[in-house]
Amino acid sequence: MQIVVIGAGNMGCLYGANLSRAGVEVTLMDPWQEHIEQIQAHGLTMAGLHGEFAATVQATNDPKTAPAADLVIILVNAYSTREAAESARLLLKKNGFALTLQNGLGNVEVLQQVLGQERVLADLSFHSADLQGPGSVYHTNEGPTYLGEIDGSRTARLAELERLMARAGMLPVVEADIMVTIWEPSTPSAPSPI
Repeated sequence: MQIVVIGAGNMGCLYGANLSRAGVEVTLMDPWQEHIEQIQAHGLTMAGLHGEFAATVQATNDPKTAPAADLVIILVNAYSTREAAESARLLLKKNGFALTLQNGLGNVEVLQQVLGQERVLADLSFHSADLQGPGSVYHTNEGPTYLGEIDGSRTARLAELERLMARAGMLPVVEADIMVTIWEPSTPSAPSPI
């Protein structure tokens, strides 16, 4: 699977690095030139809860140089969601889909407007990380990654995403109603054993 992460901040790097270490082809996309150049030259340096390692990922600040993607993970600030969605529309393969790991209201709806309802999955992450500087991230907290189709269906792509997140050590939990999970004040279920 070819994954492009739009938004290579602390969380984009955390998910990108661990998915790459699990054997997935990952490209990080971000406007911060120094950060991109550091990753291109030396890889993405990770430390913290999953140990110290250098993730081999591609990095770019230009969607025209990113590969066609099976999955685009959106991890930008809410005010950049529409721009990220437009980039995702250009990058996604015919059967590709987008996963939002963003906080805030309206991100799912913006992605659905641009990409179509059937091409968007939602997520809630209880991981956290700290961007230490260009090309360097520290994994600070570990918790579930709740995943789900917006309509509650159990699809092959959701099952594959759950497997990928499990291999990456991101503690996936598939939810029947991901939108309820995202907006509930407490988490509804414990992580499934890996």
